[in-house]
Amino acid sequence: MSNPAPTFDGFAGSQSAWFYQNTGIPLTVIPLDSVYLKWGYGTAMATVNRQIARAPGPFYLQAVYGLATDWVINWCPDPNPPVPFPTKNRYNLPYLAYLRKQWNLNGFTPGVVQSTSDEGTSESLVVPDQFKALTIDQLANLKTPYGRLYLGIAQKVGTLWGL
Repeated sequence: MSNPAPTFDGFAGSQSAWFYQNTGIPLTVIPLDSVYLKWGYGTAMATVNRQIARAPGPFYLQAVYGLATDWVINWCPDPNPPVPFPTKNRYNLPYLAYLRKQWNLNGFTPGVVQSTSDEGTSESLVVPDQFKALTIDQLANLKTPYGRLYLGIAQKVGTLWGL
């Protein structure tokens, strides 16, 4: 089985690249020449452990693209003039601001919920041991589906890297 290597062109070099196909974010919000795409990709290439590339299949490619996408969504500002989110947007926010609001990306999360209750109901979730060791950055990654893709791959390959 071949291990496809991540490339910037494969990540965001065209409208049919991984970033645009998987996020649905239009070119009017994040254009092909956005420096944020380059920064996200470069940071992910520098961050994702290259040992993941030794696993058979596209794990390394998916980890790099997932982490890069997570960072682009967190860092990239909305264009001026702003592009509205295409569906009902009760906050009347631009596209990326709306995504951040929906996923609470700007809200601090010091951990994961272990228990909650009110006068009539009570719920408790088991917190896996690996969640107890997550860094603040990794807790932020949990908020987007792309960050979770990255963390899932990193944990699937092994715990050698402290995840």
